[in-house]
Amino acid sequence: MTGTPGAGRPHGIRSVLLTGVTGSLGSHTCAELLTHTAATVHCLVRADTQVAARTRAVRRLARLDDPPPHTGARLTALPADVTRPRLGLSGPEFDALAENAEVIVHFAAHIDLTAPYDVLAPSNVGGVQQLIALARRRIQLTGRPPVVHHMSTAGALLDARRLGLSTVDEHTRASEQTSGPLGYPRSKAAAEVAWTRAATELGLPVAIHRPAFVTGHSRTGRTFTSDLFIPLLWAATALGAAPAGCPGVPAERVDVVARAFVRLLDQDAPVPGTARAHHLAHPQPLSLDALFDALRRAGHALETVQPDEWWRRVTKHADDPGVAPLAALHGVGRYLVPVDDSHLPPGYDSSATWRTLAACGMEPIPFDDTFLDRLVTGLALPPPAT
Repeated sequence: MTGTPGAGRPHGIRSVLLTGVTGSLGSHTCAELLTHTAATVHCLVRADTQVAARTRAVRRLARLDDPPPHTGARLTALPADVTRPRLGLSGPEFDALAENAEVIVHFAAHIDLTAPYDVLAPSNVGGVQQLIALARRRIQLTGRPPVVHHMSTAGALLDARRLGLSTVDEHTRASEQTSGPLGYPRSKAAAEVAWTRAATELGLPVAIHRPAFVTGHSRTGRTFTSDLFIPLLWAATALGAAPAGCPGVPAERVDVVARAFVRLLDQDAPVPGTARAHHLAHPQPLSLDALFDALRRAGHALETVQPDEWWRRVTKHADDPGVAPLAALHGVGRYLVPVDDSHLPPGYDSSATWRTLAACGMEPIPFDDTFLDRLVTGLALPPPAT
């Protein structure tokens, strides 16, 4: 049995304050809210004017594979910056926003898998602190806390195996130790810690959502620049080689993540004073061997080599335009194609989340060869060698 878009339509959401609408997941989620709920979506957008903010949001939605049929008055946009005090708003504007922020959905983030923590923290941690200030102000003005849904990442638990955790699930707490040394996972773990503390101190109901590898649209296969499978498959094609014996990776299609998020937003409200997590990945890992087989079906000849030899070739050919993007991401790439146990990520259990989704009428859609072929076709790879 497979999931059907639109089945079990969410219906209870009335109003959402959304950050990150111009990003991939944020835009898909905004479209899902506008298409399958009656909610009004109030977007915070970096822009100089309200007109410019709405224009940016509408243009981003129009580029989606499944854009909302219309936006109208149910989509509003406010020029703001989550990294600035009071979100860059005047005192009266900030208070008005706080009074109306019944549900805060935070997607905005600085995504750079090569940047150090100090570069990412002002946005990824500082932005959370500004939204906590908004939540605190709402409580002062109305006596009611907002419901908070924060988009994190499975990377916040990337290094949990070093702590003896062979598998992580929705009950695993993120910390600097679970996230490891890389800047982006560390910043997202720090954001989770901040929300968890705020949940306790302010009585906030907080839900933390951890997608893993987010890849192309289930219907079209079309993906986006932050999809880590792009540099991996480009490098394999350029080298004419694929690494052997890679572990399966937790993954899900971007539209499925957005759909699951909205179901959970609507039908599984968190408890005040607590922060709980959802894992937004398919219950079965995606086989990298299956991805490489899709390359072969597309006509690319790939030799199979051991991971250490494959990384040696990546390093040797790091100046090749097809290899360079993955070579630049070698820190996180080593977790995707580990050479030894020192970079082996933990197993990623999403079964509790899928039990909740099943109760909402949503079931997982298999990763089949048809989808993987669509994904490979959409990567604009160089033509196969003849």
